[in-house]
Amino acid sequence: MQKKHYLLSFLLLVGLVTSCPVQADDFGLWTGAGMSQKLGNSGFSADADLGLRLNNNWKSVDRWNFGVGLSYDLTSFLEAGVGYDYLYSYSHSVAEDKYNSSGNWRGYNVDNGFWRSKNRLHVDLKGKLAVGRFGFALRERYQLTGYNHAYYRQDKYRFNTLQDASGNTSYVLRDGYPESEQDMKRSKTKNYLRSRLSAEYNIPKCPVDPYAAFEVSNNLANGFSIDKRRYTVGFDWKLKKGHHLSLAYVYSNGNDDDDDDDIHAISVSYKVKNLFWSPKKKKK
Repeated sequence: MQKKHYLLSFLLLVGLVTSCPVQADDFGLWTGAGMSQKLGNSGFSADADLGLRLNNNWKSVDRWNFGVGLSYDLTSFLEAGVGYDYLYSYSHSVAEDKYNSSGNWRGYNVDNGFWRSKNRLHVDLKGKLAVGRFGFALRERYQLTGYNHAYYRQDKYRFNTLQDASGNTSYVLRDGYPESEQDMKRSKTKNYLRSRLSAEYNIPKCPVDPYAAFEVSNNLANGFSIDKRRYTVGFDWKLKKGHHLSLAYVYSNGNDDDDDDDIHAISVSYKVKNLFWSPKKKKK
């Protein structure tokens, strides 16, 4: 019965937040599954994860990813890590208006949607602080994303301008249009510093811990400008020892190398911790 109450609370929270007057271009479902494992008493931990994202109001798969990482506990409150992610993401069609030398509109080009591979490397430094039942964390992540080249189809539309006796303007598609040709998006790289501040609360005798996070993506190639802000609220649900289900609402405002624009999303992820070996806590 308690678990039903936790799930209902989460659904009510999502309903309240998504009904607030915050504008977004899309509504998505982000899913993930992963595992992490302490490597003995060495202070090292390894992790791996898979992810799948549905955007376009859950109508289309726009991204899937696979990642691996390694972290090390420098101290009891400071952790360093490195990781690699492979991403395969979809870019939707984009239309661009075209004008002549006099500034008059003459038509538009449509870059049709395409899939593209990305390779991402990141280096993390994370500080943790416990205050009573509250836990706070600040993570600084340098992120380098390499975009592979990709081919796509471009459609060109050009119009003739007509005016009637009353001066009303209309447009007629020119003969031979639309024109279609294959073009290529060239390979490129993007560098970001992603700063995330998070807080969680451990409820006594309760398997569900609420948490919230705020993250900004700083564009290192553009004067350290903030290209995106991300807000997250959710619950971490300890199903049983080492098994965690996370349910969260995400609002992302802006665009970095994730190419997700302004979006509301429901995030659902499942993680297994220390499946093969669980370190024993040191006696005080």
